[in-house]
Amino acid sequence: MFSSKIKRLEKGLAPLKIARARNVKSFTGFTLVELMVVLVIIIALAILVLAGYSESFSRLAVERTTESFIGDLYRTRGSSFGSLAHEDSGEIVKYSQGIFLKENSAEYTIFLDKSGNREYSEGEDGVVRVINTERGAIISHIEIEGDPKGELSILFCFEEREAFFNGGRDLSAEITFQARGDEELKRGVHINSLGVAEIIYE
Repeated sequence: MFSSKIKRLEKGLAPLKIARARNVKSFTGFTLVELMVVLVIIIALAILVLAGYSESFSRLAVERTTESFIGDLYRTRGSSFGSLAHEDSGEIVKYSQGIFLKENSAEYTIFLDKSGNREYSEGEDGVVRVINTERGAIISHIEIEGDPKGELSILFCFEEREAFFNGGRDLSAEITFQARGDEELKRGVHINSLGVAEIIYE
């Protein structure tokens, strides 16, 4: 009699056991395919975000380098045309000042024209300061009157109040700054014979 009651009780509990087993099965977790899909989506979003950040960083580096260069150009021009005196071997002397640039370089030099040849002569002229471009930006192209050059000396002659380009007068030059490895991200600067600079928007 007692065993028959137990059997009836077990029969009554059987549907509950089946339902519980089904519920456990439905909450076992994610499948490998589902995890892989989520992982691929996360990686794709991360790549898009990083690519956008990298491009924005490079664009900002080019813009800041261009603006910094123009600022340095005008400061050098003002110092030279204002006949700022310098001490040299115990004597107070006046030198014309200029800026020297090289293609594919990440720096430019502000110099004193001690040699008097109206362009930069390494080892002969005085170096005021070497300025680095923003990280990721380089000087990619230099032209004088449309003629490509590998180097450029812009000298502001305090005696004649005029700008000389590689020793020549009545000329103009163009300098292009670009993001390293990306020819699309670039900014140009046009400098006329008076040393006045203008940004070229392409």
